[in-house]
Amino acid sequence: MTAGGMANWAEGPMPVVEPEYLTGILAAACDLAFVVSADGIVRSILIDDGSKEHSRLSHWAGKPMQGFLTSESVSKFQSALEAVKTTKQITRPVELNHLDKAEWQYPVRYSFHAVGPDASVLMLGHDLRLVAEAQEQLVQAQFALERGYEERREYDARYRMLMTSTSDAFIFASAADGRIRDVNPAAARLLGAERDELIGAPLAQEFKHRRRGEFVEKLVSLAASDFESEVQAQTSRGRRDVLITPTVFRAAGERLIICRLQSETAEARADGRLLETLVSLYHKS
Repeated sequence: MTAGGMANWAEGPMPVVEPEYLTGILAAACDLAFVVSADGIVRSILIDDGSKEHSRLSHWAGKPMQGFLTSESVSKFQSALEAVKTTKQITRPVELNHLDKAEWQYPVRYSFHAVGPDASVLMLGHDLRLVAEAQEQLVQAQFALERGYEERREYDARYRMLMTSTSDAFIFASAADGRIRDVNPAAARLLGAERDELIGAPLAQEFKHRRRGEFVEKLVSLAASDFESEVQAQTSRGRRDVLITPTVFRAAGERLIICRLQSETAEARADGRLLETLVSLYHKS
């Protein structure tokens, strides 16, 4: 291509195309083609045989192309004709929307070419239906992603509010590497550390005399047991005795352990007995 948009052959002369081959070449190069006069009258029509929607355009022949265009496309079509008359070429394709009893739901991208000494113009059109469908699918996918993000933010807000407001101590840890994934403020206070300091740290190091692999396996086996479901441990920082109740679940393909911590102090045991007594009183009242 030259700077003006004209195509030049790099090597050898331009091939001479016999008339009987021209129709096949144009059909392979575009979806539909028109030869129009200088004033826009449709002289001939070439339609892709595989197109269903373009199969009934024979009545366009002999009539003005402007009558089969939407109002916003008429001006673009006339400007393209004038450009071809003046410069014999159009460097950019023109997208037109057709109108034939019902408006077509997709545009057709045309290139305009001057042919013959009578100022006739060859319009080679490419159906943009697949492009329009792909754009629509992209928009729908974007909407679905935004809805998913909004739901995720809503769930995260609920989760954070629940973890912050509950007085029970909870730790989320990975069953694969035994590291803490999340911890609520109650558990952080019980362990005697800040939340940011605990996240990513090995769960076993927060309890005395616990090895990472053995401790995680113990918690997983307890979670699957029908009998024993708690393990006693002592925190490394505050030397506080706690009961750990583990539960194993899977999220996003990863096995996680949620550990509920209960303090084993005399005050906590008294509070527990008081709670059990109040619950019993409620059910028996």
